[in-house]
Amino acid sequence: MSEGSLEQRLTRSMPGRKPLSAVQRLPILSDVVRGLAHLHSIGIIHRDIKPANLLLDHGLKARIGDFGIARALESGAGSRPGGTRFAGTATGVRSAPGTLVYMAPEYLKGGAPTPRVDAFALGLVVLETLTGRQASLPSTEYEAGTPDAPEGFPNLLELFHEEMDEADGLVRR
Repeated sequence: MSEGSLEQRLTRSMPGRKPLSAVQRLPILSDVVRGLAHLHSIGIIHRDIKPANLLLDHGLKARIGDFGIARALESGAGSRPGGTRFAGTATGVRSAPGTLVYMAPEYLKGGAPTPRVDAFALGLVVLETLTGRQASLPSTEYEAGTPDAPEGFPNLLELFHEEMDEADGLVRR
């Protein structure tokens, strides 16, 4: 796409491109939410939602890219609670394909991928897009799976107090 990825625009790694303004970021996030909702409505889990896989066109319209590890959910007999089960994959659930820092804790610990896996990653993308900072989460599968790993998610209001105040003001406009 002509404007590169959201990651490139957030890190300003595209020469000659201006940084995204706060006002430009919300429509981009809205595009991603709509795209992800559509994927889930047709039974597809992306499993690797991250800024590098969110591509921007010349009008800054966002598209979800890189479906290399995306999988379809199946409905029917033998399904998990909620009426879906994970369709077959060569990699298996335990190998947890995707990008570690955007993975939901339950997925990292061997849970089957569900739309919640994408929703968790999307939440981190929203946070990163609005604040310009990546959340400090476990950086290795070992760290995420150890018995002393924190069970809960960090309090984002405490971690990003100043940035969240600014983002809150933007959202309220």
